[in-house]
Amino acid sequence: MPRSGAARAHAAASPSLRPPPILRLRLASARGPVEPTARPVCARLRRVSPTESPSLDRRRSWIVLAVAAIAIACTLWFLDRLQPLANWLFWHFAVIYGFVLFFGVACFCAGHALLAWPCRNDRMAPAERWLLDMAAGVLVFAVGTFLVGIAHGLGSLYFWLFPSALILLGLPFVERDGGNVFFDWLRARSRFRQAPSLAVLVATGFGAIGLLLVYLPLLTTENIAFDASWYHLAIAEHYVAAGRIAAFPEGWHLGSIPHLASWLYTWALASPVLGEYGRLQLAAHIEFFLFLLTLAAAPLLVARLTGARQARGTWAVFFLFPGLFLYDSNLSSAADHVLAFWAAPLALSALWFVGTFRSKRAVVLAVACAGAGLTKVHGIYLLVPTALFVLGCGAIRVVRRQASLRRLVFVFAVPLLGSFLLLTASYWLANTIWHHNPFYPLLPDVFPSRPWRIEHPGGMVDPGWRPHGSLAHRLAETLLSPLSFAFVPHDWTTFHRNLPVFGFLFTFSLAMLPFLRRARRLWVLGLGTVLGLLIWYWTYHQDRYLQALLPWMVAVTAAVFVRAWNMGLPARIAVVGLVALQLVWGGDIPFIPGRYSDHTGIEKSIRFLSSTYRNDIENRFDTSSEFKQVGLVLPRDSVVLLHLLQMRLGIGRPVVTDNPRWTSVPFLGSLAGPAAAWQQLRGLGVTHILFKSDRCKPEDMDLQSELATHYLAHFASDRAEEVDGKIVVALSKHAPAPTAFPEVLFSGCSTRGRVAWHTLNATFAADRRSPSEPAPDLPAVGEDLFAGLECAVIDGRCRIDLPEAIASEWRKVTEWKQVQLWMREVSSSQQAPP
Repeated sequence: MPRSGAARAHAAASPSLRPPPILRLRLASARGPVEPTARPVCARLRRVSPTESPSLDRRRSWIVLAVAAIAIACTLWFLDRLQPLANWLFWHFAVIYGFVLFFGVACFCAGHALLAWPCRNDRMAPAERWLLDMAAGVLVFAVGTFLVGIAHGLGSLYFWLFPSALILLGLPFVERDGGNVFFDWLRARSRFRQAPSLAVLVATGFGAIGLLLVYLPLLTTENIAFDASWYHLAIAEHYVAAGRIAAFPEGWHLGSIPHLASWLYTWALASPVLGEYGRLQLAAHIEFFLFLLTLAAAPLLVARLTGARQARGTWAVFFLFPGLFLYDSNLSSAADHVLAFWAAPLALSALWFVGTFRSKRAVVLAVACAGAGLTKVHGIYLLVPTALFVLGCGAIRVVRRQASLRRLVFVFAVPLLGSFLLLTASYWLANTIWHHNPFYPLLPDVFPSRPWRIEHPGGMVDPGWRPHGSLAHRLAETLLSPLSFAFVPHDWTTFHRNLPVFGFLFTFSLAMLPFLRRARRLWVLGLGTVLGLLIWYWTYHQDRYLQALLPWMVAVTAAVFVRAWNMGLPARIAVVGLVALQLVWGGDIPFIPGRYSDHTGIEKSIRFLSSTYRNDIENRFDTSSEFKQVGLVLPRDSVVLLHLLQMRLGIGRPVVTDNPRWTSVPFLGSLAGPAAAWQQLRGLGVTHILFKSDRCKPEDMDLQSELATHYLAHFASDRAEEVDGKIVVALSKHAPAPTAFPEVLFSGCSTRGRVAWHTLNATFAADRRSPSEPAPDLPAVGEDLFAGLECAVIDGRCRIDLPEAIASEWRKVTEWKQVQLWMREVSSSQQAPP
C-alpha cells in the first residue's frame, strides 16, 4: 500500500528511519522505473566516489601490495646487514618441510588411486577415507621404492621422479572423487559444527605443548636412536650408496626382516640437494609427519568407539603417556612410531569390513595389514588381535545364519589373504629368492636357508626381556603384565633408572570399563590391546615396543574418559583426578636427560636454534658421526667389511658385517687358509676392512677368526691408514698363496709354544681353565721362540715382556678378551703381489 505524503515527508526528515540501501534498491525496482530528474552537484560527486568504484578499489589494492612488497624488501635488506639471510635456519627447514609436503601429496594421490576401486560406491566417513588413502599411499611409496631399488634405480633422479610419477598417476582419481569427498566433509562439518567446549580448548592447548616437546629433540642428530644408526637409517644409507636394493651377501639378519620404514628413509637419504644433516632431518620429519597423521586418526577412532559425531581434542591424550617424550620411546628415526601409524587404519578398516564382509572392504583391510606386517616383526601386536576379531565376527555371522560359510571362506582366502600376500611379497618372496627361506632368518630348521652356519647360536633377542622361570611362572607373570606393565619399568637403567615412565591411564581405564553401558566396541578394542600387551611381554617386553600399541591405548583411554565424563559430576571428578595425577607424576619426564648425560635433546635443539645468533654457522650442521672422516678416505665404489662394529650410519658406502650373532657366513678362521678367507671376502664384494685400532669387541667371534681377519688386513692388503681411532685397510686385489694358515705362537699360563692354527681355539679354552699363575716349566722367551713365525697370541693374564730385539720387528694389532694379537712387521715388498 503506498505511503501517504505525510509519511514520506516524515521519512525524509528522519534519516534513521530510512530502510537500508539494499532494501531501497529492491523497493525501487518493485515500484518500476523512475523518471530522471535533475540532481544536485553533490549527488553526482557522491556517485563517482572511490568507495563506489570497484576498478579504483582494485587499483588501491595493488598499491597496498606494492607498498608491502617494498617494505618487506627494505626490511630484508636491513636485516641482511645484521645477519646474512643465507645463514637463516628458516630456509633450510623450509626446504625440508617442502619435501615432506611433496612426500605427503605423493602418498595421498597414490593411496587414493589404490583404493579407488575398493571404496567406489561405498559410503565412508570422509575423514576416515582420507586417513585410509594416506595409509595406502605410504604402503605404495614404500613398496614402490623397493621395486625401483630392485631395478637399480636409486639415483638422484629417483628422488624427483618417483613421487612425481605417483602424483601424476593419482591425480585423475583425486580429481574425479576428491570434490565429492570434500563437499561431503563440508556438509558433515556444517551439520554438526558447534563451538568448542572448555575441555576441548584445554586439551588442544595441552596437546600443542606436548607436540612442541616431541618435535624439538628432532632437530639434533644426537636424537637418532641407536637402532636407527645400527640398521633403520643404516639400511637406507646402504641402499642409496649401492644405488639398488639387493640381498645382504653375508646374510645380515637385520637386513632381512621387515623394514618398511627404511624404504621410506631411503627416499630421504637419496636427496641430491641436502647435505648429510639435511637428509637425516628429512628422514626424521617423515617420521614426524606420520606421527601427525597418527594424532589426527585418534579422534576418528574415539568417535567410532563412543558413537559420537566427533571427538575433538582427544588426540591430546597421547601426551598423557609421558614415555613418548623420553629417549628410546620418542621419535628418533626408528620404526616404532611408523608401526604405530598403522594402528588406527587397522582398527577402522576392520570395523568397516565386519559390517558387511564385502570383498572390496577386505582389500582395504589387507592394505592396512600389509603396512603393519612390512614395517616390523612387532606388527604381530596389531595383526593377531585384528585377525581374531575379524574371524570371531565372521564366526558369529555364520552361527546366526547371517552369512554363508562358503562366502566368508572365499572372502577371507581370496580378497583378504590374497591381497595381503601380494602386498607383502616384497618381504617373503624376496627372502625366498635370496635366502630360500621366506621368513629368513627365522625357522632355519624348516626352510633350507642360505647362507647359514650350522653352529649359529640362533636368536635375535637380547637376554633379559622375556619372562623367566617355569612355564607356570612365566604364564602367570605374562597374564598379570597388563595390570603391572605401567608401574614396572622395562628399559635400560641408564635411561631413567627404576622409574616407570610409560603412563598408567590405560590401566585405570580398563578398571572403569565394566561400569560403562553399551560399550561393546570399547570392550573389543580394549581386549585387543590387552592381547597385544600379552604378546609383547611374552616375546620382548621392552617399553619402546609398546609405542606400536599406544594409539589403541589412547583411543580406549579417551573413549572411556569421554563416556565417564557424561555420567555426572562424581565421574568427572574421578577423570580429572586421574589426569592430574598422571600430569604431576610425569611432568618432568620430557626433561630427563636419558642418553644425553647432563643435557636433554630439547636443550641441544634450543642451542641449535640459536646458532645463527651465536654465529656458529660452520658447526651447526655437524652430525657428530664417528665415521665422518672415514667416509672421506673411502673410494666411492668401495664395499666395507665392518669388523665387529654395530654402528654404521655415516660411512656412506655399502657395508658387510662379520658379527657372528647377526650373520650366517662361515667363520674366516675355520676356512682352509688365507686364500680361502680372502676369496670369501672378495665374494661378498669387500674391498676395504674397517676396525678399531686399539681393541675389538669380542661378541661371539672366536679367536681363530679374529686372528684371521687381522692376518688378512696385515699380510693381504695394499695399504692401511688410521682415521679417528679406526684402521681402514684396502684389501689386496690379488689372492694370497693357496697355503694353510701358518703356525701361531701361543703364550698363556699353562702353554707357551707353537700351535697349529686349527687348534688355537681349543688351546685358548684349555689355558683359560688353568690357574692364573704361570706354570714353572714354561720355556723362556727368546728369539728362537719367535723365529719363522708371523703371528703371536699373548694372554694378558700371564703376559710376557717381549725382548727389545723382537718387539722392534713385531706390532700389536689388537686386543681380544685380554689377549694381545701380534703380527710380524712386513715391508711393502713382502705383501700381496701387485
